[in-house]
Amino acid sequence: MLHDLESNWNHLGKVLDIVGDVVEDKDEANPLKFQIQKKLLESKSGELETWSQVP
Repeated sequence: MLHDLESNWNHLGKVLDIVGDVVEDKDEANPLKFQIQKKLLESKSGELETWSQVP
């Protein structure tokens, strides 16, 4: 589980770098990066809640 989290964070960093490179207007890129981070955190938070409830 921890390895999956680390892997996802590594992928997130790569995605955010790509977004920063592809989106020319940096003022547009930053909110997009924030939305991506927020969605990943929401997703992982739900997984951790489920995982913590497993007997």
